[in-house]
Amino acid sequence: MGNNEKPVVQGQVEALDYSACSDYIANKLGIKDIRDVAGRWGGNENAPYQDWWHIVIDQTDLSNESVISIGKDYWSTDKLPEWAVPIFEAFVSEFGEDADYWVSW
Repeated sequence: MGNNEKPVVQGQVEALDYSACSDYIANKLGIKDIRDVAGRWGGNENAPYQDWWHIVIDQTDLSNESVISIGKDYWSTDKLPEWAVPIFEAFVSEFGEDADYWVSW
């Protein structure tokens, strides 16, 4: 009726800093603000709301001080808005399909 042995740590997760990676991707893609891709809050009030962070929240089980994954095995890419696809593809291309990201705020 259960295991009598106390569990022990089985390994460690190596994770990239999500904030540093998202800044890198934004710079690589020429996006001024990855939280405001279309520039709605940067002066273009008619631009659509395009916040990459909210895509991340929708696609992951996110909490502070956690590790998330960005990749085709983890995300429902068919549900991504068109503007978010190049950002997603850049993450996978730059950091790999199985990369883990440390999130802290």
